[in-house]
Amino acid sequence: MDHTTLSRRSGTLDVPKFVGRHDGPIHLVIDSTGLKIVGDGEWHAYKHRSSNKRRSWRKLHLAVRDGGFIEASVLTDSGADDSTVGEDLLEKIVVPVASFRGDGAYDSRAFYAALGRAGTPDIDIVIPPRRKASPSRPAEGTWQQRNEAIDRIEQVGRRQWRKESGAHQQARGPSRPAGTGCSATNGSSATACEHEHSRGRRGRRCSA
Repeated sequence: MDHTTLSRRSGTLDVPKFVGRHDGPIHLVIDSTGLKIVGDGEWHAYKHRSSNKRRSWRKLHLAVRDGGFIEASVLTDSGADDSTVGEDLLEKIVVPVASFRGDGAYDSRAFYAALGRAGTPDIDIVIPPRRKASPSRPAEGTWQQRNEAIDRIEQVGRRQWRKESGAHQQARGPSRPAGTGCSATNGSSATACEHEHSRGRRGRRCSA
């Protein structure tokens, strides 16, 4: 069967949506990545070295559970605040969150409160506090875990705290959707991406 036949059949092919099993509380990672929006004129711009100023960037925010399943996702403008978008993603998750890992962009009181609503009573939260952050006293609920992290960092240093807490897991491959380079599939839709290196910066170039 050739490519033309496959392309013609794809219009009527019913592809079942793949949904991961929800066997109880999940372990969750939320992160975002930049996507370069391209179009039909991308090859023309490359060939003739024409201006690329009109091409814009978007942010793809992903909530990924253990096993690499995408629980929720949203595409925003590049200037969207990760913490605020993260709160919206948590509202879309229908199962309790047992543990959460994220980077310093999610270090806000409002996001900790959202985790308290979405998580189990003993949810384990690891978010690197902002540098020069100080404990907020008194602290209740999930916010107390931030104070504990700050106190521990003062005792052993940030690097050792990251090793002890597992904060490094957020940046490791398994915390991202399986195969994200980033051919990520959330069941009914897929975005084909390729890594590109431009001016020393690594991004993802997508034609979706």
